[in-house]
Amino acid sequence: MLKLVTGFVTGILLKEHVGKFGKCLFINGVKIYHQFHKHSNKPKDKLLNVYLVSKITDYDTFDEEFPVIDNVQRVQPQWKYFDNKNVIKIKIHNPVFIDEVMNCNDFLNTTDLDIPFFKTFSELFVYVHYTVDDKEYINVYPEQSSINTFDFKIKETELSKKYSSMICATINQNDKPIYITKYFKMFMNNKLPITTEMLLLNYDNFDAPLNNNINLQIVNTNIINTNSLKEFI
Repeated sequence: MLKLVTGFVTGILLKEHVGKFGKCLFINGVKIYHQFHKHSNKPKDKLLNVYLVSKITDYDTFDEEFPVIDNVQRVQPQWKYFDNKNVIKIKIHNPVFIDEVMNCNDFLNTTDLDIPFFKTFSELFVYVHYTVDDKEYINVYPEQSSINTFDFKIKETELSKKYSSMICATINQNDKPIYITKYFKMFMNNKLPITTEMLLLNYDNFDAPLNNNINLQIVNTNIINTNSLKEFI
């Protein structure tokens, strides 16, 4: 009888122990699953697109190299050409930033583009589109600037400080406003000073002559800033 009682009690204790062990395994398994699932769905930071933007400045040379021919596209088909604002925009495929800090011209020379050719008739800029936590940003680099890989990490910039309370941004030309608030916000992590013109050179939804009739108006909570085409924002 004693053996029977002892076996019964032992069985209950063993069952309870096994139950707790199984429960522990289940809970830990759920934790590991959620940790892995959370990690695997963590927003990733990445470069989206890098573009060379050629602002045409020598129209005679450009016309000579790219003559107007009826029923023939002015530039190569894979390039974007904006006839009114005189801009060529080219996507740089497989961009490589060799060094942590790299001169913009050195970077351009790593591409398969004929940079000296473009310099004969234009001023060059590099626009880098990238995401941080699934939010898109744009940095712009003139020819003589340096590209730092740390530029693609979120930080406080002069733009983000100055326009932290921004309500909207519009391009005004001949009293016709074009709202570019979302596009303008993409430049908030840009470390270098930028002009209204530098915003518009890269903006695909704008193709009009870049002249003194254009200004950028930025509405903040307490003030409205108006910037001319060449003025730093």
